[in-house]
Amino acid sequence: MGNSEACRIVGISRSSGNRWRHGHTVVLKSGDIKKYAPISHQRPAVISARFLSESERITIAYLLHARRSIRAIAVGLGRSPLTVSREFRRKHA
Repeated sequence: MGNSEACRIVGISRSSGNRWRHGHTVVLKSGDIKKYAPISHQRPAVISARFLSESERITIAYLLHARRSIRAIAVGLGRSPLTVSREFRRKHA
């Protein structure tokens, strides 16, 4: 989304949007300088499908506690039984 569209949605001017996005410095009446940091542009880390997600790990722990078999859990998650077994060993080692 562009700066103009984002500013329209939030209800601020484009110049305010630029200051929020890139940060700015203000000189106060007292002569002090106040710096405003820019808004972070960090994107959430994308975890490879090769690794178990947090929700998958929680599901495995819950189902193992409920005495489900490793193979049944693996089928339900669409994962290899070896992957579920490794997670079990990792938590119970």
